[in-house]
This record gives sequence, structure tokens and C-alpha cells, in this order.
Amino acid sequence: LRAHSDQVRSIELASPTTLVSGSYDCTIRLWDVREMASVRVIPTFSVVFGLAVYGNYVVCGSESGVVFVFDMRAQQPLHTLRGHSGTVYA
Repeated sequence: LRAHSDQVRSIELASPTTLVSGSYDCTIRLWDVREMASVRVIPTFSVVFGLAVYGNYVVCGSESGVVFVFDMRAQQPLHTLRGHSGTVYA
């Protein structure tokens, strides 16, 4: 996963052909596992500490204490969930 510019913190298999990774570089990347190539970059505005995939959605916990919900087909957050006082690890 060399396309990230910093350490990868989380990895999740979204489908048999798509891998999702989150990094200290404040991005989520979608990968084509057949090619091991990054096919989409989603900026997260904060270090990604944990992520989960459900259908077309990626939910990520961040260093800023915010939980972001993204549609993998878009690059903007669908929801921004605030309320944590510290880093969200999972």
C-alpha cells in the first residue's frame, strides 16, 4: 500500500476486489486488490485510526474525536458525528 504518504493504521476488505485503508496521512484509499493499485482517495481532514465498511459506506474514527461516514462512491462525508472528547480508535 505504497500510495499512502504515512503509516497505514487500518485495513478492511470491502468486497472480493476492493480493499479500504486508512492512514496517518489523513486519507482513506480504495484499492483494486487484483492490481494492488489505489483507485480512489478520500480526504478525511484528520488522522484515520480505525475504519469499518458496510456496503458502500466507510465509517472512520479520527484523531480529532470526530467519526466520519463516507459513501465510497463520493469524496465528501455524508455525516460528521461529533461528541467524543478524544481520539476515536475503532
